Amino acid sequence: MSEKNDYIQLAKLLDYPDKNYISQLRTIINYFQEKSPATSRFLEDFLSQLLDLSLEQIQEIQTATFDVNPICVPYVSVHLFGEESFKRSQLMAGLAMAYADEEFDSGKELADHLRNILNFAPYFKAEEWDELVSFVLLDSVEKMQGKLKQPDHVFLPLLNAILERLRQDSLIGVL
Repeated sequence: MSEKNDYIQLAKLLDYPDKNYISQLRTIINYFQEKSPATSRFLEDFLSQLLDLSLEQIQEIQTATFDVNPICVPYVSVHLFGEESFKRSQLMAGLAMAYADEEFDSGKELADHLRNILNFAPYFKAEEWDELVSFVLLDSVEKMQGKLKQPDHVFLPLLNAILERLRQDSLIGVL
């Protein structure tokens, strides 16, 4: 994994938006400017969509997109295995064990929440991360993108940025 902190930065943008969300997004855009210009461009697209919205509107869209009866569930294993699946349970149990081993607090969310996985990225061994990216995250985030059917959905550029960063790691693992 090239830069584990990259994923912690992106995970911050999956948190419920607060009054500092836009300034935090600007900071994260700056963070990626030289490290990953393509990721930065997707985040700039995200920012441009948010600037016309009030904080309340951003919160409503985020909730409808990822939280309450969401159009795009943020649980990666659901996109691979469905909601009721032994394989989903295995993945979640493995993640929960890894979190417990490192005393990582996953909060109120299930272990396979995209934000939790991105925040835990620094703790994965390189081989574990490569496998998770290749066999779970790339496909899941692509499916999440597909759930946001309108090309102008406010949160689509954020998923594009996450997917771009994952693809960069995927290519590094292949080389």
